Amino acid sequence: MLILNASDIRRSLPMQETIEAMKRAYASLSSGKAKIPPRTHLSLPINNASALFMPGFVPDANGDSLAVKVVTLFPNNPTKSLPFIHAAVLVMNAENGQILALLEGSTLTAIRTGAGGGAGTENAIISALNWIARQQNKDGSWGQKYQSAMTGLALLSFLGHCETPDSEKYGDTVMRGILYLIEQSKRKEIFAVAEGHSASYEHGIATYALGEVYAIARLGKKKLPGMKEAFEAGVETIIDGQNPDGGWGYWPGEQSSPLSLAMCCGDCPTHGVGPW
Repeated sequence: MLILNASDIRRSLPMQETIEAMKRAYASLSSGKAKIPPRTHLSLPINNASALFMPGFVPDANGDSLAVKVVTLFPNNPTKSLPFIHAAVLVMNAENGQILALLEGSTLTAIRTGAGGGAGTENAIISALNWIARQQNKDGSWGQKYQSAMTGLALLSFLGHCETPDSEKYGDTVMRGILYLIEQSKRKEIFAVAEGHSASYEHGIATYALGEVYAIARLGKKKLPGMKEAFEAGVETIIDGQNPDGGWGYWPGEQSSPLSLAMCCGDCPTHGVGPW
């Protein structure tokens, strides 16, 4: 039987590999294939102590897993310079029940908790991106109002996950959104349907998204005709709208307000645009 202490477990479980294992485990649990019954709680008659027993079975293409985790909680232990919690995991052969390994449980739990958070976050991101992709309009935009801003925000969500027009799953979605903004740039100087307090926000968000696309997607294989021109035109509109006092208004010529629009200009050198 293999026995792994805390140091052995840390060496054996690189975080990225553990995250991938947690993804498979979550998938098995969601599909109902994994069997994780409620834990058994045993109250002990001394020292207000207790023990927890947590069995589990997880099928996997790399080999089915059968294990039992045992945790003991002794509140008085710290007064004896002993840990409050002790934990161990017993791993068995899922085909014949043979005991394969005994693992130190506290370190395993700590690594599992970190990896579970990473895997859970990734699953949440994918679910969110799938939802955003389903909301895309036929013309490549998002939203029923303020489409340029909504499209910019949607594209930034995909770009934040390193999704580009070359991506296998979301490539077409990203490309259609980019082409929508490029087409809007050809029609007018500002990314907004009508004048108003929302216009500057729309234009700033759309231009920012195009800047991110320009910095990332131009390194890919797919051509984006008009991409550079659309981004630079968006930035030029921002520059032209700056007031003498150095600020921007909700609309060119209006009194300056503290808008986030200026961050587009500050971000331009990152993308090789400017100076003006």
